Amino acid sequence: MAGVSAFSTHAGFNICTYAGASADDAEPDLRRLEALTGLDRSRIYLPVQTHSARIAVAGADDLSGCDGVVARGRGIAVGIHTADCLPLLLVDTRAEVIAAVHCGWRGTVAGIAINAVNAMTALGADPVRIIATIGPHICPDCFEVGEEVAAQFPADAVIRRPDWPKPHVDLARAVELQLRRCGITPITNPRLCSKHTLTYYSVRRQSPSLPHRTLTLLHLTGSDGVPPSSLRDKTSRPTKLPDGETPSLPNTPSLSSSSSPFYNRFEQQDYTFTGQLPHLNQDLKLQFITFRLHDSLPQTKINELQQLKEQFLGSHPLPLSAADRSEYTKLITPRVDQLLDNGHGECILRHPRLRQIVANSLHHLDGKLYRLIAYVIMPNHVHLLIEPHNNRLHSIIHSIKSFTAHQINKAANTNGPIWQKDYHDRIIRNPEHLNNTLDYIRSNPANLPPNSFTLYVNK
Repeated sequence: MAGVSAFSTHAGFNICTYAGASADDAEPDLRRLEALTGLDRSRIYLPVQTHSARIAVAGADDLSGCDGVVARGRGIAVGIHTADCLPLLLVDTRAEVIAAVHCGWRGTVAGIAINAVNAMTALGADPVRIIATIGPHICPDCFEVGEEVAAQFPADAVIRRPDWPKPHVDLARAVELQLRRCGITPITNPRLCSKHTLTYYSVRRQSPSLPHRTLTLLHLTGSDGVPPSSLRDKTSRPTKLPDGETPSLPNTPSLSSSSSPFYNRFEQQDYTFTGQLPHLNQDLKLQFITFRLHDSLPQTKINELQQLKEQFLGSHPLPLSAADRSEYTKLITPRVDQLLDNGHGECILRHPRLRQIVANSLHHLDGKLYRLIAYVIMPNHVHLLIEPHNNRLHSIIHSIKSFTAHQINKAANTNGPIWQKDYHDRIIRNPEHLNNTLDYIRSNPANLPPNSFTLYVNK
């Protein structure tokens, strides 16, 4: 049975000439792609997308004006380009049939995922065996649409909230519903938002005229096998890279893995930027998190932080390097910590019954979404040390803040925002960093009265 190789490229890689990249600019990245896959570019099939619901067969159909490609056999790669739309990869390893599908909102409502499954079935795939993977795309929180667009989606894929002026669409949910109608149940969705995650291109974050696109590619590996007859005349040896060039894509996920709970620069990492703070995530790593009450920072200080951010990004273009991210964190974090320790705002968490709501929530999710290591609930902020399971950190913090905000408003007989939207996080680097973090949590309330904070350390 064939193996599977699949990935999404990160910012800095672009071969999407129909979106605006020049052939000269795309050439070095095309050579890197050939070296990485071991395939000549003539066997890498990429459609010229038009937000349609049309699926083409690699080597048999014209790829212009289609938004998905299916292929049968090893030694063939299929891919699509996105910059907020949803990339969908489908594979039946037994039949050796693969598909890459560009699921924009127009294609999704027109049933492009179903069309792709039907095209795979025509090549010998069985929906029961097909495995689906969803790549980086615009998340529901960022995908605001008009009522005329929302009306075209299933109700289960439309989200409405009192604080949103317009409906939002969960594009992944809409695609998943189509796949399940076809009998496909293994569906992997790491929930990477292209707008939040700076390592992927996003027309909403960058520009509607952005000439760059993220490539999501899929091909079967293993022994050579025989490609369809229509492709046999296109086989050739992979192009060699010039001396000194490394056969890899910028920032593509590493194949190495580790059971260590500490940061590993060789493993896949996702970098996002929301508000004034950067967020670096790796699955199954210890995370030190700080989130604060809505009024814990004066507006004048928030404006100062925003100005610092704009000045920094003005001289450090995106995407930020690891050194730039470290420099930015050192610039912002000490200022935020000092402001929090000044005790600005009403400091409602000085009340034991409100702190207990937060503590109960943190313990309730222990063993479900993360392993709880330690926390301290201060009068106007919370420091938390956890080891997340496979859940995205953003979702974990959202769950904690959403539930506790509702409960605190209910207990205090109030109705308003409780937490600041943003949060600070840092992956624990090594055992020394872990010990220093635990010491910081223990010592944080040193100058407070005994009954104005709650400290917990898992022994």
